[in-house]
Amino acid sequence: MVWLWRFLIGYLTIKINGEYGEQILNRAAANGISIWNLHYKNGCISGNISAQNFCKLRTLKRGIKCKIKIVKKHGYIFRIKKYKKRVGFVSGVAIFSAILVFLSNFVWIINVEGNSNLSTKEIISSCKKIGIYEGMRKKKVNNKYDSQRLQLLQSGIAWCSLNLEGSVLTVNLSETAISDKEQRQNPSNLKAAFEGKIKKIDITSGDAVIKVGDTVSKGDLLVSGVKQNLSSTLFVHSEGIVIAETKRTFSAEGEFTQTTQQMTGDIIKRFTIDFFNLKIPLYLGNIKQQHSYHANIKNLTIFDKEIPIKFACEKYDICKETTVIYEKSVLEEMLYTDIKKQVKGFEFLNATEGEKEFTYTDKGILLKITYICEENIAVQDKILLDTEN
Repeated sequence: MVWLWRFLIGYLTIKINGEYGEQILNRAAANGISIWNLHYKNGCISGNISAQNFCKLRTLKRGIKCKIKIVKKHGYIFRIKKYKKRVGFVSGVAIFSAILVFLSNFVWIINVEGNSNLSTKEIISSCKKIGIYEGMRKKKVNNKYDSQRLQLLQSGIAWCSLNLEGSVLTVNLSETAISDKEQRQNPSNLKAAFEGKIKKIDITSGDAVIKVGDTVSKGDLLVSGVKQNLSSTLFVHSEGIVIAETKRTFSAEGEFTQTTQQMTGDIIKRFTIDFFNLKIPLYLGNIKQQHSYHANIKNLTIFDKEIPIKFACEKYDICKETTVIYEKSVLEEMLYTDIKKQVKGFEFLNATEGEKEFTYTDKGILLKITYICEENIAVQDKILLDTEN
């Protein structure tokens, strides 16, 4: 720590020129004056001495024919003296320090730890609902009270705690875990999600109340989770699949004359700063042309920790409206492709295309296609033991 003390109080690199330089060193040692890093070269003695002892050394020099020259000044005290007359610099340092002290009274960052099923964004959103957010005063955080409110508001939390370290608030939590075994212990029925004709039944738990060949409507009971014995009633978690043949109708509509947006290739970039959820634009004016918008948002980090300052580069792809007139055959093909995409969005075991129905008007075409599908129509329906089901 000697080097730190020397840096704070300041020290000098000096040169002693003359035939009797050794006498000065002897007098310095006799008077307890420390000189370190001594070197002798070309008749000159160089070394380091503290700023306070340098004045004493000049006094001891009297009567000796030699010169003492300051080569370099080191230390904090000499750097401060440079800015002594610079009022603006000193004021800036004072203001910056005051801002840091002021901002240290606020929550800058909210971290979430211990979550696996619940998303961090979901938990932070719940924190905002109870008044915990980035930019709030730290003294308003009540760990015991707020953690209980968060636990009551956000389902899936078994335990949580709010811990403040500096301006970082960490939400530590543990989630409620329901094992597969516990899930299966919840009594339930299987009901029909869609009307159809039963083609196959594969039940692993529960009692089937339908058979192959039956026709069911949406909401009908397929598998019961209630088993009746001679002396008691048993509730079970129904599991299985019920494959049915269903009839689905998909439709798509389009006009012969359509207005589309075409990119011109011109891109306008705008930059913004988001500070404590306050958006500060770094530009003037608005984009009046038609455009598509997307933004690249980057969080500012300090020591690999995110702070609530975000930089956003907003890109506006300028586009213009163009009018396109489609021929009848082209529009029919476009609508047919649209319907096929709709069908792919469903998890059908099989889908056979049936009747097509085209409806033509002066403006466009309406296409309806009926599909004969095979799908699992069984969905879980929880049994409420305290009510009639």
